Amino acid sequence: MRKITMGIAVLAVSALGACATDNTPKVKLTGAEIEKAVVGNTLERTFSAGPNLITSQNFYSPAGVMVSQNSKGEQGAANWSIKGDEMCLKWTKKGFDWMVSDSCVSLFKAGEKRLESSSGGTIWTVRDGNPANLKP
Repeated sequence: MRKITMGIAVLAVSALGACATDNTPKVKLTGAEIEKAVVGNTLERTFSAGPNLITSQNFYSPAGVMVSQNSKGEQGAANWSIKGDEMCLKWTKKGFDWMVSDSCVSLFKAGEKRLESSSGGTIWTVRDGNPANLKP
């Protein structure tokens, strides 16, 4: 397992290819591409929870800590690493009732600054840096 300890980024993706919704074949990211995309950046998604839309932001620190917060104010944290060509999370604080167990997922290009997870096809938008100022 190779733990990523580079600085200034959190699961934010850069230089992504064509949009997955235009029938372009998915392109799986390598471990090095995942690292480049997410370290020191924030991954953001919006999803429905019953009648409500919830936005979740996950900041991936260079020290290998991911901090998550949603629009309801709920927070969580995990240690993150890259194992082969997968992003792995080991939860240290499960602040959301829907959080899953520790896992590793593949990431695919899903458009410019967008990633798709192999876990349920979740689409994440990569935000440069830590715009919500989440603290690891």
